[in-house]
Amino acid sequence: MAIVTSKFRKDFIVKAFSFSMLALAILIKYILYSIRLAVSSQWYPFSITGGFFLLFAYLFFRLFRYTLVNVTVAPEGIVWKSLTTNKTITIGYEDIEHVTCFMTNTGGRSYSSYRTVQIDLVTGKELSFTDAQFGNYTELIDAIRECRRMHAAH
Repeated sequence: MAIVTSKFRKDFIVKAFSFSMLALAILIKYILYSIRLAVSSQWYPFSITGGFFLLFAYLFFRLFRYTLVNVTVAPEGIVWKSLTTNKTITIGYEDIEHVTCFMTNTGGRSYSSYRTVQIDLVTGKELSFTDAQFGNYTELIDAIRECRRMHAAH
């Protein structure tokens, strides 16, 4: 069994980058407005600006913590690396309780539905990724299934 590493879809990267830049531009515009307001009226908008900055950082972290990951399927296990936190988790196949594939409907027009894989661990944690994230989604799923079968046979 060869090692399979996830490959981001180009449109996923574009959407993530576009969202980040739009949110950052709005935040910068608000900060500049707050600075002008503070200078002209001696008001306290810096605390509001700080609050918006923390909210932006929190939302960015929450949105991309689970989606910006690198998944590597190897015969020893699955390596799950978060690109936002740089945290790496190695999951042995004996630690996987279920692997479920299903369709998710977003209700949107461009990506009205996409395929999702959910990996349930014996610890109760769940990890998932979609075909909207990775161009080689099917290859990753096939590699996980094959490695689990090989591991169960030993």
